[in-house]
Amino acid sequence: MTKKNGETNTQLILGILGFLGVIITSVLTIYAPVLQESFKQRNPPTDVPATVLVVTATNPPTAVPTDTVPPGDPTSTPAPATDTPVPTFTFTPAPALAAGEDWLQNCISTAWKVYPGSQAVTDSNGCYVRFLDGFSIRDQRLTLTITSKSVPTEETVGMFVEIPSNALINLNVHLTNMDAGEIRTGIFQEADIRSQGVVAVIPAGNPKNSAFAVHSMPADVREYISGKFKKDSGDYLITFDVASGNVIVRFEQYTSVKPIDVQADANGKKWLFIGYKAIVGKNNTMDANFFGLTITPR
Repeated sequence: MTKKNGETNTQLILGILGFLGVIITSVLTIYAPVLQESFKQRNPPTDVPATVLVVTATNPPTAVPTDTVPPGDPTSTPAPATDTPVPTFTFTPAPALAAGEDWLQNCISTAWKVYPGSQAVTDSNGCYVRFLDGFSIRDQRLTLTITSKSVPTEETVGMFVEIPSNALINLNVHLTNMDAGEIRTGIFQEADIRSQGVVAVIPAGNPKNSAFAVHSMPADVREYISGKFKKDSGDYLITFDVASGNVIVRFEQYTSVKPIDVQADANGKKWLFIGYKAIVGKNNTMDANFFGLTITPR
């Protein structure tokens, strides 16, 4: 009997506890959201919201043109085609040296005109590299060397350079050998011995005791012949006093001849000639050089 009463009491206690658990669960289910909301209001959350950083460029982006327009983008501007510049080099020949200055540079300047015309060859420095036969440049002097030259008809060969219509011209000549032929220097209206002019003629003879003559051109008429100048050096000075309409020739500055008419060309200039005349029936042989050429405008 005692055992049954104890079991009855245990079952009763468990029933009561189960009943209470049901009641408590029901109460919590009903009131739990209310209690949770009340707790949130009394204790607000302390979480700091995330900060959003916005980066702004200090320089606006530069639009880059494109060679092609993307589909659907009518506002795109194609880049203009540009050629890469290529350096160009222009050859500029050196200016021709003035007559007289060229010899000092061991050069026959292209300022001189060959007479008669020939296939003379020049270089980029404005000098002839191949000139008239018999002419060359040596030791700052223009050299003339003709050896036993025979000709069927008389011929005059040389070089012209333009000069002012009013000028004083000094030219030194050194004579080494004058067996046959004539050395001629003079002033002409044109770069042509057939034009109006005057020439100083050095005939064959003793180089250290030479005479001189003056001929008017183009008729080649002898106007004057000097006595002989004894010069052991073989050096002689010829001066042309060029005025607007005439020329006076002097030898060694001591002998003066009458003015010879020589007019200027269409450009108001005249022409200085240096050369020689080969004579028919002779083995023309001449050896001389020219130096100290000065052309002084007036």
